[in-house]
Amino acid sequence: MKISDLEGIASTVKQVLEVAPTGTVGTNPTVNNTINTKMAKPQPKPVIQRTGAGGSVTTVGGAEIARSTPKIGGMQTTSYADGSEKIATNTTTGSGVNISQTRVTDPTTGNTPVTNTSMSSGPFSANMDKNKGASMSYQGFDSKGKPTSYNVKQADPKNAKKELSRMQSNLNKNMSSTDPYKGTGGY
Repeated sequence: MKISDLEGIASTVKQVLEVAPTGTVGTNPTVNNTINTKMAKPQPKPVIQRTGAGGSVTTVGGAEIARSTPKIGGMQTTSYADGSEKIATNTTTGSGVNISQTRVTDPTTGNTPVTNTSMSSGPFSANMDKNKGASMSYQGFDSKGKPTSYNVKQADPKNAKKELSRMQSNLNKNMSSTDPYKGTGGY
């Protein structure tokens, strides 16, 4: 490396370290752009403000990115800056089954596909997720009558087959012809 190379580097560093009266770093726009694109800038954090009606507004760096309605009757709608909309519902049927569902509108097509649905009742729950696949969980008893849990996931078919087989075997051992709920936790 030659001394002239070092002088060039020193000149660039000096320009970067100068603070112009306008508050910008350096006086050379080319150097400023290079420095700005290479320096890590802290990302602003989202700020959530509650509205008087029970909804909320989410901003990042002062720009609004989302606005949510209050949750009424288990339903809440959120509109996003990109034009998409999320609708979340949560309801319980008369027989006690809890159903939650999320839909996200595609701003380019206007379609509103269901992205996630989950249902639960007593010891049983099932979840269908657009990205993760389907899964189910059952809280029951093992062959000795001790509480146990069975988890089946579409993403793991080998384990799913094993869990379903284990659950069926334990249910058969714990059930009786006179009490069909024996071994199921009384549900």
